Amino acid sequence: MDARLLDPFAGQLLVACSGGADSLALAHLAVRAATEQSRPLPVIAHINHGLRAEASAEAAAVRAFASTLGAVCIVREVRLDSKGASLEARAREARYRALDDCAAEVGANWVLFAHTLSDQAETVFMRIVRGTGLVGLSGMSPTRGKYARPLLGVTREDTEAYCKQHNLQYTHDPMNRDLRFTRVRIRHRWLPQLREENPRIQDALCGLADSARDHRDVLDWAAETALRSLETETGLQLGASFSELPDSLAARVVALYTERGTSRPLERAHVEALLKLCRSPTGGSRQLSLPGGEAIRVYDELRWAGTAAATKIAVPPGFATRRWQFGDRMRPARLKGRSRKLSDLFADAKIPAAERPNAWVVTSEEGEIIWAQHIGHAHGWSIPVRLTRSEEQVPE
Repeated sequence: MDARLLDPFAGQLLVACSGGADSLALAHLAVRAATEQSRPLPVIAHINHGLRAEASAEAAAVRAFASTLGAVCIVREVRLDSKGASLEARAREARYRALDDCAAEVGANWVLFAHTLSDQAETVFMRIVRGTGLVGLSGMSPTRGKYARPLLGVTREDTEAYCKQHNLQYTHDPMNRDLRFTRVRIRHRWLPQLREENPRIQDALCGLADSARDHRDVLDWAAETALRSLETETGLQLGASFSELPDSLAARVVALYTERGTSRPLERAHVEALLKLCRSPTGGSRQLSLPGGEAIRVYDELRWAGTAAATKIAVPPGFATRRWQFGDRMRPARLKGRSRKLSDLFADAKIPAAERPNAWVVTSEEGEIIWAQHIGHAHGWSIPVRLTRSEEQVPE
């Protein structure tokens, strides 16, 4: 494994590190690359789900490992939602939210994951078994937004050999041997059987992912083009222009729009249900529960609401934030300076009543509302505003 694998990722890096061979190797490699190229040392982040008795000891081991490298280590404990998808899915959602918070804290340009070619093959096979389409066959992307996977071209055996070469003591997660989990059965039962038919089954599955990703990129280009013409500050317009899109393209458009709220891809069943919601006759407000939040159909518009109301808002220095209050007024950009009550603007925009009470506003030093959630910027203003959900965390 060569430190040049990290060359494409400039700026501050945040490395997700469980303490296993793959993530330990990536963290060590990232520190090596930073040292050799006089770049900022990566920050190492460990997420403790609290699911096993060994979790605290593993967190302490990762912190000690980071210390030996001279790198900062952040440990976060998360609590999983009691309801929802499988344990694996709920843990993944909590982990990504916690890593997003860590990345924001340290100003990370990239969040690095240690998924390998071996993980990619398992992912593609698992999606085939569960039922998938072109997007699912493409597997995990080398980069997606600020997320990156530099090790997708190396195997699990490569990372274990790297750890042995550099005397890195990694942990063995017993859950990786628990046959109750689909991925574990694929790794230890099904892929070994397929390897008897094709010793290069791992490469074959990853080659399928690469081919599917090439085709997906073409579809995404068309979907992004359509999305730019349909998206407004309040949602995705589902009028005549959307109705003319072929189902395959329309499905990708609504999936891309919704995934922006979670930064996570939807499964095929979710996309099919979402397209059905968008293609159904209009009238009133309906919603669909998806991983990470709710897709809301309001007449001829699709909107996205996170699982919980946004609890954090980031704005440039010199501006203040607060929740909307009854009687607030603003001069929205679309009215070119004409003042109206926010309550009326919410009603005009058909914002569901349940979404209005916790809406954020941003004010200038003089107290003028210059941005409102669901409405957008006031006339003559354009500042960056970032809304996020926070994960309840236990102090270290």
